[in-house]
Amino acid sequence: MTEIDGEPYFVIRDVSAMPPFLMSIVSDTNLWIFAGSNGSYTAGRTDPDHALFPYLTADKILSSPESAGVLSIFHVERAAGSACWEPWRGEPARGARRHLHKHAMGTSVVFEEEHLGLRFRWSLEVSARYGLVRRCALANLSDEPVSVRYLDGFHHLLPAGVTESLYSRYSYLACAYMHHEREGGLGLFTLNSHVTDRAEPSESLRAACAWSLGHRDPTFLLSGRQISAFRAGDTVAAEDDVRAEFGAWLAMDAAEIAPGAEHRWTCAADTALDHASVLALVRALEDPETLGASLAASLADGQESLRRRVASADGLEKTSQPELDARHFANTVFNCMRGGIPDDGYAFPAYDFAEFLRARSRPVAARHAAWLESLPAKLDRDALQRLALAAGDPQLVRLAREYLPLLFSRRHGDPSRPWNRFSILLKDAAGRPAYGYQGNWRDIFQNWESLSMSYPRFLEGMVATFLNASTADGYNPYRITRAGIEWEVLDPSDPWSHIGYWGDHQIVYLSRLLENLENHEPGRLSAGLAERLYASANVPYEIAGFEDLLRDPRQSISFGKSLHSRSP
Repeated sequence: MTEIDGEPYFVIRDVSAMPPFLMSIVSDTNLWIFAGSNGSYTAGRTDPDHALFPYLTADKILSSPESAGVLSIFHVERAAGSACWEPWRGEPARGARRHLHKHAMGTSVVFEEEHLGLRFRWSLEVSARYGLVRRCALANLSDEPVSVRYLDGFHHLLPAGVTESLYSRYSYLACAYMHHEREGGLGLFTLNSHVTDRAEPSESLRAACAWSLGHRDPTFLLSGRQISAFRAGDTVAAEDDVRAEFGAWLAMDAAEIAPGAEHRWTCAADTALDHASVLALVRALEDPETLGASLAASLADGQESLRRRVASADGLEKTSQPELDARHFANTVFNCMRGGIPDDGYAFPAYDFAEFLRARSRPVAARHAAWLESLPAKLDRDALQRLALAAGDPQLVRLAREYLPLLFSRRHGDPSRPWNRFSILLKDAAGRPAYGYQGNWRDIFQNWESLSMSYPRFLEGMVATFLNASTADGYNPYRITRAGIEWEVLDPSDPWSHIGYWGDHQIVYLSRLLENLENHEPGRLSAGLAERLYASANVPYEIAGFEDLLRDPRQSISFGKSLHSRSP
């Protein structure tokens, strides 16, 4: 391990000697980053349709590190001569060394290259308020002063509105719609309109934005048109308006760096900003010192928020082996990201249970509308169970038993699993915590096994969720969500298309949850054997009859199109 600016990092020295690999950068926000160890990455908010850089499969990200993301070019001058250095581009130059640092909490990654008596470090991390943040430091490790003229920032930025499918199928067409402008120190990356062939109004009213701090006298570029000119040593001109090009936010500046000193700067980017957010950034950039302090505070708050969340799932430990402590922290983070985590222990707002009930059973919610209105604004699980029992409706009791106030969950999807699409929803339209969970059976129940050790009073709800999502004959739907169950629809043209799971593949998850429940509350399971507590899922997977199985035992399951078409 090592320290950078007082923070603990794991380091892989001379990482360029290894085959490139993919990492995820975690946070307590809806921002996501998937970064390659060779400097490639993609990032965005919420889901792949809100990417700042092209969302591609892992092999494409790792094989094309120079196609999008970061660009740095340094013209280095000393008394002995001059040289051009492009860190993290292609293979390292002769004598150059590259090191990779990842924060012990997984919240940032630092790429470092040493060459020509200089050390260049740049990080990737996220701020809930400001988006993707890249902090840079160019240090003079030699004993003589050095002059550096540099071009640095983001390139191949995507405007808001360029979805994953639009980019993968029609990127050249989408480029024709792009319009980039500069408002002072802020770059705005937009579409003239949504990309459509329909004769109808289709305004694009959101923007991706980028900005920088720390440059002395910068010239900003909005595209990659002048990169080759700068690389050749020519002068470049500021760009204020660019059309029909992929976006870039590149700052050209110069610095004199004394021996042992360093030059620092920061650039940030975000997407899907509305007019008010853009105006707020323009005003904030008028006071760089205050904006820098606000950014630093936001980054620190994000780390502390994630630490508190992980602590609530018993993910903090302190031993003589910091590597094991970090491994336990990481396991807990990813466990929470898959299965979710309570926001306030066993407590939750009544409005969320009302929304859950309306989503799961409109008739039950309608029957108990007055009862829902009478609930206290905040209650806990035990209070909800008592109130539901007193209402005297078995269906209300069943759904109240299953209710789990979890958040932070998202599907497994990342660039190596393009078929399992993720969406990170942390706030609802009113800015309140967005409760919910989503994932396949393993994502949910395997992770709930660990979560139940921290929140054993939720075990009954976990068991209920499992049983209520299971079919009577044992062939079960593919995914579990807070809103209910999702089943696969067979697509003969898709080789990845399949439907459901056999229950014996999943029963070990139920077994572990039942064992934990019995260990925590001995006798609770046996006491409920005579009660009607659970339902069976009705999904359009039909098991063949006995005679059909005898004729062809390999074709035991068919998809019930009629039942599927009747589903809401």
